[in-house]
Amino acid sequence: NLSFNNLTTLPIGLGYLVRLCTFDVSHNLLVELPPDIMSMR
Repeated sequence: NLSFNNLTTLPIGLGYLVRLCTFDVSHNLLVELPPDIMSMR
């Protein structure tokens, strides 16, 4: 039962971590994009 519980909670934790990382990356991109666009002009 304990191993089954670990198997079910592991993908949820991984998905949460991936979502957190992708959100962090997209947030960093949104923050760093405007200066690049301004310097390109």
